[in-house]
Amino acid sequence: MLRALAALFLFALPALAQEGTRQYTGAELIAAVKAAKPKGDIQIRASLQQQGKPRLQIQIKHHSAANGDRMQLHQVLFPKDRKGEGVLLRVTDAGFTGWTFKPGAQPVALKPGDRTLGLFGTDLLVEDVLGDFLNWKTHQIVRKEALGPVGCSVVESVASGNAGGNVKTVRSWIDDKRLVPQKIELLDGGGKVLRTITTQRVHRSSTGYFVPTEFVITNATGSETKVTGSGVRDDLTFIDADFTEAALASGVGGQD
Repeated sequence: MLRALAALFLFALPALAQEGTRQYTGAELIAAVKAAKPKGDIQIRASLQQQGKPRLQIQIKHHSAANGDRMQLHQVLFPKDRKGEGVLLRVTDAGFTGWTFKPGAQPVALKPGDRTLGLFGTDLLVEDVLGDFLNWKTHQIVRKEALGPVGCSVVESVASGNAGGNVKTVRSWIDDKRLVPQKIELLDGGGKVLRTITTQRVHRSSTGYFVPTEFVITNATGSETKVTGSGVRDDLTFIDADFTEAALASGVGGQD
């Protein structure tokens, strides 16, 4: 769900405003979501509130490299005793690489199995912010369904081979008018829902993009983490050097 606030996080998926509606196939809907992108790189301030745990304030930066790689840098701003903790991800069509960092230690490389690692210990997982199901081959509209007043197309994306790790099917409720995900379910190979991501607020940028800026991740045990974004900037220009191990370890920075 995750290229603004899901580019933020989930899928942080921004979508371009549409005039009226049209009929899409499942593959066309996913392609439209992938194709929509802001004119610049992205920086977002957000809070992560997990049930029963202190609230975290984080900064997220997203950058598209010239070769098409997508880079994400997530860093803790608050509380003070965790400031500077970070997660750096480089996402390609073939997979991802990344590092975690805590002040006073060296960056630690992520392994393929770390896609189920909770971002800063929350219910938001690394695989949620990767959003790699968008690159799967099979996407089918299985039904139309309204979520409150919002009419949606329910798209079922199915992994092939080893893609997706333990997530083998993703169901996305895509707003037919704004092409933004209102709800996402991630299921394992047996059809069990592992996590549900529900959009609660959508922001329209000055350039006409709709971005989920508030959503809730609920895991199979019922634990929830609420993500609330603010200060969305989509007109920035970062460079590849802003997304290296050295940058991760240098502390929190940003553009005002």
